Amino acid sequence: MLLDVVQVDHKCSYPFNPSSIVTILLFKKKGLQYISADGEERCAWHFAKEIKATINESNFISDSYKQELLKEIKQAQQKRSTI
Repeated sequence: MLLDVVQVDHKCSYPFNPSSIVTILLFKKKGLQYISADGEERCAWHFAKEIKATINESNFISDSYKQELLKEIKQAQQKRSTI
């Protein structure tokens, strides 16, 4: 007997749109919380990936601040993996 493969389309519900550097800066604490604990693991990983891309592409903030933000995101991801 063959089993039918069912593919479930699961959508993530981010706390805010990660494609705007201004939004990232305004809601940084909420985003870090989503990455470290609140979001489903797969969604939190994708959210962090999108935020990192937005930060790296931004001309709005200095390189040193970019590195600080990326460090905070990495720490949030590591915190999640230790929970």
